[in-house]
Amino acid sequence: MTASNLKPDVPRPGLSATEAGFNARLFSAHAEAVWLCLFDEDDLTTETHRHPLRRDAAGWWSGSWSWDAGGPNKGFAYGFRVDGPYDPTAGHRFNVHKLLADPYARALRGQLTDDPAIYGFTDFETGAGFSTLDSAPFVPKAWFDGAATPAAGRTFPPWQRPLTCWSNTVIYEAHLKGFSREHPTVSAARRGTYQAYHDMDNPLVAYLAQLGVSAVEFLPLMAFYDERHLGPLGLTNYWGYNPLHFFVPTDRYAVPGSDPVQAVQALVQSFHRAGLEVLLDVVFNHTAESDHLGPTLSFRGIDNASYYHLDPSNPARYLNPTGTGNALNGSHPVVQQLVLDALAYWHETLGFDGFRFDLASTMARGAQGRMQRPSDSLIGQIETDKRLTAAKVIAEPWDMGENGYQLGRFGGRWTEWNDRFRDGARALWHPDHRRGALQRFADLFLGSAQSFERPLQSVNFLTAHDGFTLSDLVSFDHKHNGANGEQNRDGHNHNLSHNHGAEGPTTDPLITAERERTVRALLLTLLLAQGVPMLSMGDERGHSQSGNNNAYCQDGPLSWLDWTASGNQASELEAFVRQTLTLLRRLPVLRQSRHLHTREQVSWWRVDDGVEMEAADWENPDLDALSVMLSSHQDIPGPSVTIALNIGEHDRPLRLPGECHWTLALGSAEGGTVAVLPRRSILLFQSLDSRD
Repeated sequence: MTASNLKPDVPRPGLSATEAGFNARLFSAHAEAVWLCLFDEDDLTTETHRHPLRRDAAGWWSGSWSWDAGGPNKGFAYGFRVDGPYDPTAGHRFNVHKLLADPYARALRGQLTDDPAIYGFTDFETGAGFSTLDSAPFVPKAWFDGAATPAAGRTFPPWQRPLTCWSNTVIYEAHLKGFSREHPTVSAARRGTYQAYHDMDNPLVAYLAQLGVSAVEFLPLMAFYDERHLGPLGLTNYWGYNPLHFFVPTDRYAVPGSDPVQAVQALVQSFHRAGLEVLLDVVFNHTAESDHLGPTLSFRGIDNASYYHLDPSNPARYLNPTGTGNALNGSHPVVQQLVLDALAYWHETLGFDGFRFDLASTMARGAQGRMQRPSDSLIGQIETDKRLTAAKVIAEPWDMGENGYQLGRFGGRWTEWNDRFRDGARALWHPDHRRGALQRFADLFLGSAQSFERPLQSVNFLTAHDGFTLSDLVSFDHKHNGANGEQNRDGHNHNLSHNHGAEGPTTDPLITAERERTVRALLLTLLLAQGVPMLSMGDERGHSQSGNNNAYCQDGPLSWLDWTASGNQASELEAFVRQTLTLLRRLPVLRQSRHLHTREQVSWWRVDDGVEMEAADWENPDLDALSVMLSSHQDIPGPSVTIALNIGEHDRPLRLPGECHWTLALGSAEGGTVAVLPRRSILLFQSLDSRD
């Protein structure tokens, strides 16, 4: 390439094509020099060109070049080198010997090798010293193809999307590889890849459509790396919550030789053809560069003090509200622009219909890591960005830092994972925690009005990728994470799980029957509650991880969904979930957009005599059964419903409320009728009044 004096409009960050060549643009407020480094496409270890960039007053470094012979169809590999002070005590970790990834890279070539050269220091115990080893041979290079990277256009316009309203949304959280890796009708070459979901009448897509969910939510797909302690243990990062390249779909899930971008777009189109939305779990709270002993791969070497939250009392260390070693500085305007641009790319160009934000509270941290009101932070910008108006946005509303628990505080059009619902539902059916559980769960069951302005802001769940599966929740009292190599110290200890009399697998028919009974009661509790329900991969089929409640590093049969292990129990459970979701679509009273407050909307009743509950009933600490009636009205047509719960150990006589004629629509236990409420069960009745 040859340098030019082209002066186009301010180009986007990263590399962008022009008619005559291309532009490069990188932000570094504290750098003293920046170079764009090009590499031989056949030998990615050989640096062929090093072009200096010029700085403007705002801290942006840029340059423009015209194409050599061959024109814009010739792509190239590249990275940046950035020079400046190496003074960790002041928050600066510049090291010109480290090749740095473009934060706006759209594709990568090569793999990361854990070599001493990728670290900016020489003492691996303390992080002291200054490394002069060249990291270029050991890091992936960004890939730029001028013919393939036009300005991002909207390739998935609204009319090509399902655009499912929240009241009809049922989310299925899944791992892209784990869901497909063992499916018997997917070709062996495609299992575990994006391509496993391609083609018309795809069996994986069809399964979810027939199950009755409306959206699949995939665990992270942005290019990520393994934590440094996993290699010596012979393990890898399976979940993907350790990202670095926010615009790059990981090639771990691509058929070798295929283009991950095209593969992802085709995957999304397969789901859209079936009427299903595709949501993506995104991680903008930290990066794979980890703590002060981590590698220098991108942001750390570009401008450590701008891109990360540093410890104000010791800038050589990082604030760590994420528990992963660092925290991305979401209060910096350049980081905010990066996040918004990445989201727009995954939404408009790759086609995803929405996002679940891991540890979203970190994005609301301002100067020195202090918690801001979410609406005044990057959280508010995500909500109002015009490019994202059609995207669903879901927060995991906490992190591990001070004031990090922000449930119910995101507001606006945000929805949030509701862990209070999770714990309340688990306690409801746990023999050691059910005292007072019905009183505590009443608000949660009606959409958590104590936390949210609207019930549909609450994403209700029983299990997720992080924690026990539903099968393990009723089969283990304790976590069994020995396979993770951390002496069972990792993972949560407070699980509200109950093994029903035996730890782990058992052939005892009584224990098995009790576990199945609890699973069905838990599932109905989730699916009949006001709010947006989320199922976790395989829970409808009895998927087990052998008691491992932190399987982030288990890329194998322990985590993969075993499609062959159906059996009668799994088939019956799957049919039960499908039946429930079918019924929900016919009962809009169960998915209301406003909280229910008046007696005309909702009323609570004693089960034994059908008398409306009074204050004394609610104050009874031994309350273990009740029913709730949800009445249809002009804005919510269809049948009224009554939901009866008995968390006790004995069957109860049941008298249903009001003057309606009721019929049993669904129950979690056999033996339920309009007159009998079985022990440890939940029943759903719908009215047969003529007005319905």
